Amino acid sequence: MGIQIPSFQIRIQIRASRVLMMKGKKIEKRVDLMVDKLFNSLIDDVGVFDGSEKIRLNNPILIKEIIRYVRCLRDGSADLTEVLEESYIHKNGFQKIVLGRREGFALRFHRYLPGVGDQNVHDHRWSRMDSYVIEGGLSADYLCHGQESEDGVEPWETHTYRKIKSDYVVEHKGTSYLKLEKNVIHDIGTTYSMDSYQLHRILPSNTDVATLVVTHPVPRARVWCNLYQKEIIEELEPVHEIRLTEDEMLDSLKHLETLLSNQLCNELRMNSIEKVVA
Repeated sequence: MGIQIPSFQIRIQIRASRVLMMKGKKIEKRVDLMVDKLFNSLIDDVGVFDGSEKIRLNNPILIKEIIRYVRCLRDGSADLTEVLEESYIHKNGFQKIVLGRREGFALRFHRYLPGVGDQNVHDHRWSRMDSYVIEGGLSADYLCHGQESEDGVEPWETHTYRKIKSDYVVEHKGTSYLKLEKNVIHDIGTTYSMDSYQLHRILPSNTDVATLVVTHPVPRARVWCNLYQKEIIEELEPVHEIRLTEDEMLDSLKHLETLLSNQLCNELRMNSIEKVVA
């Protein structure tokens, strides 16, 4: 005959389980509300969905909200599963960590791998991308179309690149002539933006570089981006997205929290100086 557990102990265990379940649901709801508030702040700041306005990612109030959310991801009170599923090491040399999505906007952390830069010149599908440099200096070439006869113009093979369900499709469109318009080093603490037609490439850096990024909704008619390479892409190599392990993700989130905390102090100090000067 098995050991009999007194009925009062069973009732206590059931009650304790219910309390834990209720507590867990309350925490989950609180985190969901916090994330909703964070994205409402992003969307309210810009006010439009067409990419015509810039989100102020260096806003101290917004930085505080992102730090709170990152802490919840790190301590387990916010579910890390979706972030892990959405994030990977991009072929252009950075950890693309998608912190969340709402109404077509996505909040991302880009942590660049030293010595690796963009493999091509390209634009983006999104109506706009806002970026806040929170570590190092991001060196970028910005290019524009030119005439074959112009000085400084180089031939590039043009392709469209789109994702259809889980597959990536590339199509060669001919030869374009591009020239370097400018090279910019976006220093730590600066923000910059690009629309969907800005041709660019990020250059390799031997120092640590990281950015906080928001991508705006993709226009309904824009389902592709343009890639420019020196050779024709006959067929895409199979895309094997290297996922981050949970330990790698937690390490990067810890790093993100540290970077944001440092930038928050810098932004508050600058705001104080501006008020004194004014």
